[in-house]
Amino acid sequence: MLALLALGGDAVRASYHGCLHASVGEAVLREGLRPENPYHAGVGLRYYTLYPALGVLLGRVWGGSMWGFALIDTLAALLLAPALDALGRSLGLSFAARRAAFLAAVLGFNGLGWLGYFVAQGQPFGAPPVYALAPMTLMSEGFGWDGRLQAFLPKFLNVSSYAIALPFGLWALAAARARACWIPLGLALALNPLVGGFAGVVLLVWRLAAARASGLRATLGWACAGAGAALLALPCLLPSFVPSPGGPSLTGNPALGGGRIANLFGPQHLLLVPALLGFAHLARRERGRLFVPIALAALLVLVGEMPQSNEYKMARLLGLVLALPAGAFIASLGGRGRIAVALLGLATLPTALAVVRAYLDYGERTHLPSLEAALPPEVRAAERAADPRAVVVVQAPAEWLQATRGLVQGNPLAPILHHSLYADVPQIHNEGQPDLSDRLEDLRSQDFERMRHRLPTRPFLFLLPDAALEARLQSSGARELAPGAWMLPPAVTGG
Repeated sequence: MLALLALGGDAVRASYHGCLHASVGEAVLREGLRPENPYHAGVGLRYYTLYPALGVLLGRVWGGSMWGFALIDTLAALLLAPALDALGRSLGLSFAARRAAFLAAVLGFNGLGWLGYFVAQGQPFGAPPVYALAPMTLMSEGFGWDGRLQAFLPKFLNVSSYAIALPFGLWALAAARARACWIPLGLALALNPLVGGFAGVVLLVWRLAAARASGLRATLGWACAGAGAALLALPCLLPSFVPSPGGPSLTGNPALGGGRIANLFGPQHLLLVPALLGFAHLARRERGRLFVPIALAALLVLVGEMPQSNEYKMARLLGLVLALPAGAFIASLGGRGRIAVALLGLATLPTALAVVRAYLDYGERTHLPSLEAALPPEVRAAERAADPRAVVVVQAPAEWLQATRGLVQGNPLAPILHHSLYADVPQIHNEGQPDLSDRLEDLRSQDFERMRHRLPTRPFLFLLPDAALEARLQSSGARELAPGAWMLPPAVTGG
């Protein structure tokens, strides 16, 4: 996986939302745990902060932010096997069953997706992988599932907190009988509230089922453990408590197909039958425990409503927990089980090869220009030294926008800036802002007087304005900080 991230180049390491996460991480390291929204000046950020801050921090040590996120993805892949093994051990699975469960999770999730290329159409290899791999989910067909459920591996190749949160969520479930489970639970919650929240609900159901037998004192102890997990995650979740904006949605949900029934059953086509048969090989008590996460994940796939249709991620969690009883069934076959795993590997190999090809071809055909080169050194120095209250207005480089077509990266200059942007194209971090469409119109018309009216106490820093705008700025009293960097004072002084 690390080789794929290295060979794929910057385009692969940045997919799909690398610039967005890098901008958030830079804002956190610059301003603290409750930063301003780097894409919509004047409002607070609404997002969890641990993952983006870690990626940027690692990138400062070596390689830049995108390499920082790539290293976290690699760590997530390394931790997943021992975490799933720990959960299997807690459910009484033998070593052979746990090993088979891991192989089932990796190979079985949409493992026969490659057959979709015979019946569905997609973009050619070299396009962004989510579109090149779309035929594996039959996304364009009426019975297909979400295009982001192509295979097991892609979630560990994209800049996403979901992958690194998974091991900690699994460890929390594995440690359910020990109150120390609050530590991995808190980390999972801080890294990705969806994964951490899922693990927390499962643990709560398990503890409520055992509360009658455990007594009041033990129940209070577990309540304290749950509070400890929440407190551990709280500093990184503070921006999430910023009130939700009430404006209209300009982004909508991703047009990646997928009915709810299809999302539930489609990617699990190789796991469902062995998982069902494997339940007979578990102790009665463990069957009851494992039923809880399976039922919860399935329920959320069917009825969950999450931003950006993120309930599809519950299908990935469902695949992980279904792999445990599937592993128990495969292990019960003895020698035939090893043959079954070998056949599974052969049958699913084309899917793995398609994923590898999609990412390598995308990296080969998509060359991301250097962000540092997009701004001249004197402009970068002026921006870095400018008034901390300044709001930046700058056009995204056309070559970057072309290179990231079809993906949501926002203004790619945002990660290297030290101030918030006045506005950006609609995306998750400015979703629902009531004045977003008005701000975008201000940018299109270059009406900086209306910009100043919206944020009257903030100076505006214009980077790389064209000649006409530069002349208007000069006549309006703006000061040239460097060639290509103009500072317009606040409309209201003393603010």
